[in-house]
Amino acid sequence: MRLTLRSGILKNPVMKHFMGFLTALVLCAQAAAAQKMLVVAHRGEPKLAPENSAASIKMAYDLGAKWVETDFHATKYGTIICIHCENSLRNLTGLDRIITEISPDDLSIIDLASGKWKGKYDFTPIPTLTEILAIVPKDRGLQTEIKGYAPYYPEAFDKAVKDAGLKESQILVSSFSAKALKDFKAQKPLYETMLLCKANGEPAAKIILTAKDCGVKYVALGDYMKISRAYADDIRAAGFEFRVYGVNTLEQLKKAAELGATGFTCDGADKMKKDASALNGLVLE
Repeated sequence: MRLTLRSGILKNPVMKHFMGFLTALVLCAQAAAAQKMLVVAHRGEPKLAPENSAASIKMAYDLGAKWVETDFHATKYGTIICIHCENSLRNLTGLDRIITEISPDDLSIIDLASGKWKGKYDFTPIPTLTEILAIVPKDRGLQTEIKGYAPYYPEAFDKAVKDAGLKESQILVSSFSAKALKDFKAQKPLYETMLLCKANGEPAAKIILTAKDCGVKYVALGDYMKISRAYADDIRAAGFEFRVYGVNTLEQLKKAAELGATGFTCDGADKMKKDASALNGLVLE
């Protein structure tokens, strides 16, 4: 009798509709419960192309990255260029040069594919801020790390963003330099900023004071494997969104998720998204 009743209920159009509605609610609840994290392509796709090159950045977007991270230096010539540091320049080109002394003429000569990428890529120049911004799709974002700052940086940066037809909301300005972030935010308050740092065994209160002083919205930690959930919670409780940087293994991803990080940078973002499908309850965007 009980089986007949259930069969009858399922055949009833009204009850069938209700059961479908109930199933949809359950699925929505499950989706809402899934932890979502933003994966930011670190220096583009550095395992597939020279890091921070136009080719690497474009490849990351083409592979579906919503956000890409890049590094910028202000040179003494008034040009903002995309390169990480002297060591990375040496690794990519074999050259020993001071980044701030790279001239506009040098940009047409230095080849990022003449070192470790030799024979794999044609001539690959160091891109300028303007050239990187031109690659950013109108529905995606760019995390720009200030590596080398100068008084002209905020105005030149803002002009380049506007000339590229991008909005401030598409740009996140990050740095290890609280001084640079504070100055940039004071001059260009419409851009969101993020403090990059390490806990170094210090209490969260120290990071919080620095973050408040430079007016950032986000705080991202690099030595996140060493901290507790309570440490991250303290940063959140102070009003900051908590992120981490340098997530390149599933073990690191699990730790970032345990800390409640809302986003992270990754070398090989596309691969990480595929690998993370094995982790239940975690959605990478």
